Amino acid sequence: MNSQVTASGMIFDKAISSDVNTALRYFFSQAVGIFLASFLAFGAYCARSGESAAMVPPGSVLACVGSGAMWGVGCVGGVLATAGLGNAVGATLVVNSALLVNSSWSVLYFKEIEGAANLRAFYGGCVLSVGGSVLISLSKG
Repeated sequence: MNSQVTASGMIFDKAISSDVNTALRYFFSQAVGIFLASFLAFGAYCARSGESAAMVPPGSVLACVGSGAMWGVGCVGGVLATAGLGNAVGATLVVNSALLVNSSWSVLYFKEIEGAANLRAFYGGCVLSVGGSVLISLSKG
């Protein structure tokens, strides 16, 4: 067998899948692994502390499942963006945008950053992050 990629897009006499298909192959196993690890960690917590799983409010379980689903959708979107833009540009933009969304929740909803000087520093960092993202995007051509 020929172990080299040929000009026709074949390797080991099989068609080469796209970057997107290659990246998306791992999401199911990753999601199942995260679910099992969380389930086992919660079971260990209940066993160690003596707490009952029935003491967990059902609304919090639904919120956890919802946030996990949002995380999964965001992760798929990040992989698709990185596959389309390339690693150097896509990964940087995904990380910058995730940082901006997370820190915006921290400031606008949870009010974790207070004081005029701290807010000025936060907004200055946001401007630098967005400016850097724009420059990185423009470098792609």
